[in-house]
Amino acid sequence: SNILSSMARHIFTRFFQIILFYKNWPIKILNHRLLTSKQIILKLRNGLKFRIQSNSDDDGIVEELLTKEPYTPKGFDIKQGDIVFDIGAQKGVFTVYACSKGAKVYSYEPLPKNFYFLTENVKLNQYKAALSQLAVTDKSGEQDFFMSKGSGSHSLFFKTNNSIRVKTTTLDAEIKKHSLKVIDFLKLDCEGAEFSI
Repeated sequence: SNILSSMARHIFTRFFQIILFYKNWPIKILNHRLLTSKQIILKLRNGLKFRIQSNSDDDGIVEELLTKEPYTPKGFDIKQGDIVFDIGAQKGVFTVYACSKGAKVYSYEPLPKNFYFLTENVKLNQYKAALSQLAVTDKSGEQDFFMSKGSGSHSLFFKTNNSIRVKTTTLDAEIKKHSLKVIDFLKLDCEGAEFSI
């Protein structure tokens, strides 16, 4: 009886969290279960929207980045006018978040499918950002990019049996290209390329 009561409390709490976070919460609840469309749009109570792949881990990424804010702990807030680099932008959740804070954002994502969603999500929220379909590492050119099963753990360094060729750039080259004197906030989530960068 205690186990059932605890489970019921957990289910009720989770359901309440979903309703508070998502404006179109029925879509979130049906995702992974009954949706047949390949893409859905999640509308959040804070006004942000995200086009994601249905039946993927994308909705979990949206929720984690915007509720737990792992990239912006206390003291690392993004302010109006900040120059923000999002390296390993994936589908643009952090890019959109930084744009919503009034930052000027430079985003880098080499995987074509992720780059499509990154572009769509910036447009969907009517923001502007400098989006580049490039991998950032320690040299400009081309390199093999190894694919993983999830949507966010592809890598230049952790080899798998599935890879594509991507264009690469360096942080120095991008700073020069955009004539920047400072980067206020550098977010690196690029599966091993952090050390090269």
